[in-house]
Amino acid sequence: MLPRIVDIVNLSLLEAVVTGPQSRSGCRMRLYTGHLADCPALLRRRNAMTTPTTAGPQVEFINPVGLANFGTFSQVAAVRGGKTIHVSGQVAWNADGKVVGAGDLAAQTVQVFENLKVALAAAGATFSDLVKIVTYVVDLKPADRAVISEIRARYVDPARKPASTMIGVDALVMAELRIEVEAVAVVA
Repeated sequence: MLPRIVDIVNLSLLEAVVTGPQSRSGCRMRLYTGHLADCPALLRRRNAMTTPTTAGPQVEFINPVGLANFGTFSQVAAVRGGKTIHVSGQVAWNADGKVVGAGDLAAQTVQVFENLKVALAAAGATFSDLVKIVTYVVDLKPADRAVISEIRARYVDPARKPASTMIGVDALVMAELRIEVEAVAVVA
């Protein structure tokens, strides 16, 4: 049996492990401590529209060439160091557990982001620390995205757009709820 070649490439904050004589980019690589192997395809991918941060944990928001860039979120958020905070899905409940804005997507979205603000603050984070958001919307329609995006933009730092996913679902935990948002943040 021939030995398997395991090549490791340090892509700044992202580390890719590939097996075989060539990686998916078609370049042969070897680990050079702290340096990217000489591979133009990987260098282009790594340098494609990145926005490194300067304080706290090392967070890099990346919109690689070859993926659509809508400007409202990042395709990739790479994190090294710091404390990772996972926030459970927040719905439009007030502090008393009552639904705010039953059936009203805009009112519920505001309440959801206010709840996220409270949850993040409890863990020592802010919206600027977000690296990932997942949004679930009941009976998602194209017009719903604009409503949610406009409200989300009031909270999310435009210089640090987290990786994001929006998913249409049949229902949430209660019939009156239209939106749920879960989040991941990283702080020093």
